[in-house]
Amino acid sequence: MERRARVSSKAGRGAGVASIKSTEKAFAVLEAFGGQDRLLSLGELARLSRLDKSTVQRVTRTLLGLGYMEQDPASRRYGLGLRVLDLSFALLRAHPL
Repeated sequence: MERRARVSSKAGRGAGVASIKSTEKAFAVLEAFGGQDRLLSLGELARLSRLDKSTVQRVTRTLLGLGYMEQDPASRRYGLGLRVLDLSFALLRAHPL
């Protein structure tokens, strides 16, 4: 079954380019960690990513399962997982700085 990519309506984020909404949402959650805080609550992730809390919960569950996010068992706050670092190393190996 073939799926069509949706066109993003967000200016500056794939405007006019075919995109997959769930991928945009996942990256919005990951990009929420671009600030100073290392660990964020679900509510903070929702606010920073500008997504509703239920969407962030679904995206977070997926990213946790894939290793791109981790959850602190004591505080239940979320942080980036080691798989993000794997991607960073791959970029550094392939890109001449």
